[in-house]
Amino acid sequence: MGIADMFGKDDRFEIKTEAFIGMVQEAAAAEARVSLLGNAINCNVPYRYIREMITGKAEEVGTDTNSEENNETEIEEGQE
Repeated sequence: MGIADMFGKDDRFEIKTEAFIGMVQEAAAAEARVSLLGNAINCNVPYRYIREMITGKAEEVGTDTNSEENNETEIEEGQE
């Protein structure tokens, strides 16, 4: 029996207003993040910029192993 099975559709429980507002704000923020990330992916934004946006920290140039520039450099080095 899971926690969801403990509550029926008509059951009521008490929750403080502050806790409820906090849950609603967190849900709204999560929805905004998902929407923003979905738009970034649909618009082919490079993953490096998406990671920087999520973490808030700039990555050093050349550390992205999936970038086209690094892949071209690795191919050129392998041909020498």
